[in-house]
Amino acid sequence: CDLKRGLKDNTLKNYLYMYNNYVRDSFGKNRIADVKKSDVKRFYNTLADERMLSISTIDTIHNVLHQVFDLAVDDNCIRSNPTDKMLKELKQAHDFEIKERKALTADEQRLFLDFLKRTPQYNHWYPLFAVMFGSGMRIGEVSGLRWCDIDLARRDSPTTWAGYLRPNLLNCLPILLV
Repeated sequence: CDLKRGLKDNTLKNYLYMYNNYVRDSFGKNRIADVKKSDVKRFYNTLADERMLSISTIDTIHNVLHQVFDLAVDDNCIRSNPTDKMLKELKQAHDFEIKERKALTADEQRLFLDFLKRTPQYNHWYPLFAVMFGSGMRIGEVSGLRWCDIDLARRDSPTTWAGYLRPNLLNCLPILLV
């Protein structure tokens, strides 16, 4: 972990989770110098066929393994990275169904917010979704939001969050106040 600088905390946690849950007790027991491309192919096929993991999960596992083997190449422990091109081969060999995501339209957002507002069982969720829809923030960003992040004096100032430029949080206030 000390060698990889600039890695966000959540990314590191996700990498460790993937390694501990999918690699450590099986493929992770192999010595780096003994791993062949066929071992990687077999491991990826097992993840896809037997463990029924999605391609995005296998892609994350591949990112972790690829970096480890790249470092081993750089340190002259092995000559080549056995994970090279293995994810591409896996994608070609398997017919992974890629789910297309579709954003809600403005009308669908209004309909959803109206449902939340008038349904006693769910109306406590209204402010959260109103802020998300009005600002474009993701759930992790909204859950970390603090009052000091909102500048009521400068109504036109954009809000920077997690390194990204976000629309002004005040854009969603009219929705909340209705």
